[in-house]
Amino acid sequence: MTFLAMPVIAVALVNLLGASERDIGIFSTIQLASLSGGCLLSMLLPRRQFRSIGMAAFVVMILCDLLCLFQSGWTLFLILRGIGGAAGGVAVSQATAALSKTQNAERSSGLFLALQTMMAIICIYTIPPIIGAFGFAAAYGVLLLFNILALLLVIAKLRNFSATKEYLATAGNDRMHWLRSGAMLISILCFFTGMGTLWTFLALLGQKIGLNPTQIALVLSVSKLVAFGASFMPGVIGVRFGRIPPIIVAASILVAAVQLYAFGDSLVTVVAATALFSFGWYVIYPLQLGASGHLDRDGRPMPEM
Repeated sequence: MTFLAMPVIAVALVNLLGASERDIGIFSTIQLASLSGGCLLSMLLPRRQFRSIGMAAFVVMILCDLLCLFQSGWTLFLILRGIGGAAGGVAVSQATAALSKTQNAERSSGLFLALQTMMAIICIYTIPPIIGAFGFAAAYGVLLLFNILALLLVIAKLRNFSATKEYLATAGNDRMHWLRSGAMLISILCFFTGMGTLWTFLALLGQKIGLNPTQIALVLSVSKLVAFGASFMPGVIGVRFGRIPPIIVAASILVAAVQLYAFGDSLVTVVAATALFSFGWYVIYPLQLGASGHLDRDGRPMPEM
């Protein structure tokens, strides 16, 4: 959940706690590395125990958010965010594993990302005034509430699944499929790390060229509104055009976005760059997840969601 609010948290760290760009880089690295580590850890956990593992992951995230409300040391803060990030990685991995085995993995992943954008928009508009009124640590009160809500939904709506006949009759990955699945996972990791790093510094980029808090909120809102719309596209265009052509087009759009960020110095250029950035991100990512589910024959089939 912290990842969704990274830009506003990064700005608060700089403006309120005097964090340097190096500190923000360390914070971002720990968040992304622990998230990735949690995803890898998820591979070693029992299969199809979505409810049990999801509950455990959210309990850990809730404890970390709760402790962040009362701690004041930078080192302890980073440790808690690392533990919480690893638990978040486990939760995300379990969710995407289930989504990748649905009949239309791109559509399911797109809906999942659309929900994330809604949560991010709420964070963008609720966290800054809460920080202004109650201090930096209060930001994790908002994230704590979201995690509690997610835990309640996991308890109420998810159940563990036993092995299906389809799974028992399905051959697992051979050497070639493991190599292809591994290459796809590396692709997803590199892509997500690059996107996540830029997302972390997005508000700081705006602040550096003189944008005020209202304008920065506008930029972040545009980012998530575009992302919300783009997240529905992979399920449609993937069926009609396949995965490779849309990925090439979206990657070209991301290159254009980076160039605008590098040379733009006005609200208009930042808004345009952010719109392109979010569009490319939320088109490519679901297609990657769908491809990963297609390549990994070792996963267990899931019913349509």
